Amino acid sequence: MEEKLFLDKSVKPTIEAIETGLGETHRYYEKINDLLPLYLKEWAFSKSSGWMCKYHDKKKALFYLIPFNNQFKISLTIRECEKTTILKERSLSLSILDKIESAKKYSEGYAIQLYVTNGKDYSVLEDLIIKIIALR
Repeated sequence: MEEKLFLDKSVKPTIEAIETGLGETHRYYEKINDLLPLYLKEWAFSKSSGWMCKYHDKKKALFYLIPFNNQFKISLTIRECEKTTILKERSLSLSILDKIESAKKYSEGYAIQLYVTNGKDYSVLEDLIIKIIALR
């Protein structure tokens, strides 16, 4: 069962708390940070998610990272033009292409949520992030 971390608005997550809470998946959190040195990382509180980390370029969010016990969720929005290009290239895993193809459309684009619990999940996420950054 998914157990959200950092639900107390008055207690911003520390580096130590993040490492402990994410457990084995903390290494993938660190890899994301290494992958995105030019993106700002900002922790913010949401009533529905608790503390989450927004990765952005000062203008728009690339994605939100929501920590859970021993895993994390990435929530992102893919723009219409990005979706079209990504689906044409077919360079990503079939599982992520299926998610993109069936994603619900909102005014900002298509909402995608990915959980990272292991190296395979992270690899799929990394491929998608690299692709999206290249398109932006």
